[in-house]
Amino acid sequence: MGNLKRTILIDLDGVLNTYKGNFIETFIPPIKNGADEFLKELSKKNIK
Repeated sequence: MGNLKRTILIDLDGVLNTYKGNFIETFIPPIKNGADEFLKELSKKNIK
C-alpha cells in the first residue's frame, strides 16, 4: 500500500491561465505568471 499514486485535479481556465469567459474552442489563453513553476514544484512533492 506504500506505492499508491495520488491524483491532483487542478482547474485550468481562470486558475492556471488567464481565461476571462470568452470561450474559443481552438485557443488556450496564456498561462498565469508562476503557474509553470507551481506545477513543476508540485510534481516533485512526495506527499503522503
